[in-house]
Amino acid sequence: MPLPMPHPVLKTENMNAVDEKSDQIYEDFQEMCFDLNMDKFTARDAWNSYCQVKQNYSLEGKKLHWLACALYVSCRRGSVPTVGHHLAPMQGNFISLTRLLRFAQFSLLEFFDKSKKWAEMSNLPHPFQRNLDALERNFAVTTFLFNYYEPMFKKIYTDPADDPPRPPKSRKQRRGACTASDAFEFTWTLFVLVKSTIPSVSSDLVSTYHLLLACVDYMFGVTVAADRRDLLNRSSPALPENFNSRDYEPPADVPCILEYLCSQFNGLIIEAKSIRRHVWKEKIVQMFASKTLHGDPASLTGILDLEPFELNWKSVNKRYEEYLLTCGNFDERTFLGERAGQEIGTPSKANNYSVTAGDLAERIHVRRNLMLTQNKNVLMPSTPLTGRGYLRAEPAPANSSPTPITASMYSVSRLQALLDGRRPAPSPQLAALFSSCSPDPTETIATLVAEFKAEFSAACAGAVDGADAPDLVDRRFHMAACFFYKTLESVLLSERRRKPDINLLVLLDQSVFHRCLLACSLEIVLFSYNTAPLEFPWLLEALNIEPYDFYKLLEIIIREEQGLCRDVIKHLNKVEEHILDSMAWRRCSRLWTVIEAAGTGNIPTSETVTPHLQEAAGAAASSAGTTLLSPAPHNPTVRRLFVTYSSRSAAKNPQQSPLSSATERFMSPVVPSSARRRLFVAGPRQGVRGEQPAVTVSPALERRVRTYSLITPTPTPAPTLMPTPTSVQTPTPGADTPPMRPKQNSLGLFFRKFYYLASVRIRDLCERLKLMEDVRETIWTVFEFVIVHHVTVMQGRHLDQLIMSAIFVVCKAFGMNKKFTDIMGMYRCQPQAKSHVYRSVLLGVNQKTDGAGGEERLRPVPAPLCPPTPSRMAGTATSYEFEDRNEERGDIIQFYNQVFVVKVKAFVSKFSKSDGKPPLSPLPSPRLSPLPLSRKVSAKHSIYISPLKQSPGRFGERGNVRSYSFNRSPAHELRSINAMVKPSPLPAVEAGKRLRPLLEPAGADESEPKRYKARLRDVLDQRQANVGE
Repeated sequence: MPLPMPHPVLKTENMNAVDEKSDQIYEDFQEMCFDLNMDKFTARDAWNSYCQVKQNYSLEGKKLHWLACALYVSCRRGSVPTVGHHLAPMQGNFISLTRLLRFAQFSLLEFFDKSKKWAEMSNLPHPFQRNLDALERNFAVTTFLFNYYEPMFKKIYTDPADDPPRPPKSRKQRRGACTASDAFEFTWTLFVLVKSTIPSVSSDLVSTYHLLLACVDYMFGVTVAADRRDLLNRSSPALPENFNSRDYEPPADVPCILEYLCSQFNGLIIEAKSIRRHVWKEKIVQMFASKTLHGDPASLTGILDLEPFELNWKSVNKRYEEYLLTCGNFDERTFLGERAGQEIGTPSKANNYSVTAGDLAERIHVRRNLMLTQNKNVLMPSTPLTGRGYLRAEPAPANSSPTPITASMYSVSRLQALLDGRRPAPSPQLAALFSSCSPDPTETIATLVAEFKAEFSAACAGAVDGADAPDLVDRRFHMAACFFYKTLESVLLSERRRKPDINLLVLLDQSVFHRCLLACSLEIVLFSYNTAPLEFPWLLEALNIEPYDFYKLLEIIIREEQGLCRDVIKHLNKVEEHILDSMAWRRCSRLWTVIEAAGTGNIPTSETVTPHLQEAAGAAASSAGTTLLSPAPHNPTVRRLFVTYSSRSAAKNPQQSPLSSATERFMSPVVPSSARRRLFVAGPRQGVRGEQPAVTVSPALERRVRTYSLITPTPTPAPTLMPTPTSVQTPTPGADTPPMRPKQNSLGLFFRKFYYLASVRIRDLCERLKLMEDVRETIWTVFEFVIVHHVTVMQGRHLDQLIMSAIFVVCKAFGMNKKFTDIMGMYRCQPQAKSHVYRSVLLGVNQKTDGAGGEERLRPVPAPLCPPTPSRMAGTATSYEFEDRNEERGDIIQFYNQVFVVKVKAFVSKFSKSDGKPPLSPLPSPRLSPLPLSRKVSAKHSIYISPLKQSPGRFGERGNVRSYSFNRSPAHELRSINAMVKPSPLPAVEAGKRLRPLLEPAGADESEPKRYKARLRDVLDQRQANVGE
């Protein structure tokens, strides 16, 4: 029966706004809607949105592709009524995304790229943009899973390319016996169907991969039970015993090869068995009960028999197609098709590759190589600019390049090894620390953990779908609770080592510390499993945790937990950057309350919070650990490598940031977040340093501040552990103020990290823009002036917005031909760059009048996760409504003209005068910051690396230490160190002398075999190259 003719798409008044080619574009659009059987309302909505966007933007490329994006959005925003009054309407209009893209000749990769741009231009709601991100992430996950599936299948089954060609069949001809090609396609289709019915598992990369392993294991058991020897690879080690013998008989029990698959394809056997038992088996039982699968429901086999297989093939594909029509997802069976390269969007050189229809092996090989060219940043984000010097090198998987799957597997395995033998309860050593306190905080902490678990479970109920979600949440929290108690024990032992007489209750009585530590433990677990719906900063928003408090623990965890893998450290570094550049500066952040309570007008400069190199050298002896965002050496040419037999010196005297103690960090002033703020009512300010701005402090604020402890810099700084009365000092304008000492409170730590992050990003942008050193220092001076004297400019905004504005205003003052588009182009090259940073900038807030005082005040209301994506560019500012506040937003050029220039115009104009120029603030350099005395580079050996000191003989005087200085020491010293790393029968002291003759040219009477010397030379060269890296 032919499909009914769809209603014609009606032209609207927006047709007049389109160019002269609109008639042909409109005809193509009508034809596409006709082929898709599109309803007239959806088609009209898509055409209207296309015309509106085209009026404001220049749409590059094929217009039909942009119309396909508009049509997809209109389809997903629509709904279809269902039968019955109790059923809610179905979202979408049952148009398959794959069919839509095929009619538009639109590849998936192009669709993902243009759909993001379309979402920005058409100002789509943030939930819809998250759905587009989830769609792209699902595609990236499926790409890597299919890349693992193909070699996994060929390890067990025969090569599908060896199947004989099928004769052409008629419609009435029934499908024959299952072939290897059929098994290959059916196994993949069954996997994607099961995955689509379990959102809680499919959103987790680690669980999804083990679901694939469980699927292949199940199909292998079904194949063996059906005695289909013709399908199995006879050389596979996974086959049962005596499989190739004549008297072989199928085993009575279904075999399991899960351990073999995990050992061959980087799986985790514990996770795989859990997924197979609690997820895969239950879904297969449900499919047998619902007649989706036909066979023996008792043993869950028989699905490959001749008659059931045809029914199973049709029912599994039908169920999956129903899922695609309701969810709007792309068809994951596209990877199996002959036109996979064109539909996915692989490079053109591969699209021209000549592949015959029957050559399945060649098709699979081409697709496998080309799908790996996809952007891995969806699942493997790039390394941030800061903290790169503290990422430990880790071994790469053998015979393969790192992928998101191998990275996640490695992270989870390291986490499991770190928590081996741990329980979600205090260990005997931690229990002894608790019992030494009076009163014992064990029960209080256990109650707090239970309450936190209830909050986390309630928050996950709305974020993770599926019946299996509660079980998944319990498993993740169980691991996080183990990590919490382990890290708490490490922190308390570190506190006790620093101060043996410290009262641990000062830290243990603070619930904010425990909540932040629990949240950080959960964040590490969720990141390791690559759980999509719960990505940062979901956890902080869902559990109402202040970012200003959360960031304080990140450096401590990096320092105390040495077993964390490289990717977890990189993620924590990114989290700290995200908090420093934007999250801590939200209008509702507690940072503003702390700034006001600490003296408001006393915003420190970079010099007052960053110790000098000379001071750091003396302070390094009394500190321990590493700094997450502390500057790392700029690859010094000459370094020293130390090897010692003493394990006690492994972590001796490394440098860390001030306020390294957890007690000191969390004993900084705590002001209620509900307090109303009154920021910076000040007179005129001049200069970056020296004269401090006047501050008017209300009596209510002064009374409130007196009730809290403020750790202020004194000649003999000591952390105040108990609240003491204090007052706020307000210097008068024009008074001479003594130079400020480095601030040692939590606010000083925040600005130290903030200034360093800003300096790294400014330096990187200036290098990309090829700006001179004096211009860079001027940019830094202007930026520091804004932070010190107009810190409210950062409220509700992003650090990168001020950096780009400062660069542009200085380039303009110096008469340099640098456009804002040039600066934004270089900014997009930075790893943290996001388009909403320069497209959606806060221009102003409608402040409400307080009835009591008649003054305009900012209200502390919740902030969204990130600014909305704008639909306008320069000159088209838009007002957005968010709950009970009105924000006016525009692009960065509007922010520069309306806000930034007003603040810095008078100050920047002084640089153009011949006399009276303000002194330049030096741009902080990583070389001037305190460096670790040594850094351990191997987890198995006591090998340390550090910059070359002025007195290199300090370590060489000790008999059990050997050192090597790059480009200075002779080569035999490095060979001696290599011999120590890998012990040999030769004495360690004489290793250097014994190895050196082996590298000399062989004489006529040489008794050693040449191949032995060549092998030894290769080994030493390889070790020397590894040390040099």
